[in-house]
Amino acid sequence: MDGKTAIDKIREQEHQWLYEYYGQLVGFSIVDFRVEEDEEGNEWPIFTMRHPRGKRADNTTAWETIDVVVSRDPEGNGEGFLFLEDTKHPRYAEDK
Repeated sequence: MDGKTAIDKIREQEHQWLYEYYGQLVGFSIVDFRVEEDEEGNEWPIFTMRHPRGKRADNTTAWETIDVVVSRDPEGNGEGFLFLEDTKHPRYAEDK
């Protein structure tokens, strides 16, 4: 037995899922922003992001382009909010 409670194991699984899911965005750059209104009047913030994926046969850059839609929950029950803060990440602490 590893001494971890069932709750500890669930938290570890959630933490791992978050890293795998949101970690997919590492390397992408925000290239555009827009707001789209749905049929219920919700205004959804959407960031268009791009990441270079290599070269095409004609030597131009091949891009992966995605939209990141800010939602309040994984089910898409309404628009969400992002907090914009100075980084606390130690790797980038000297950028100030």
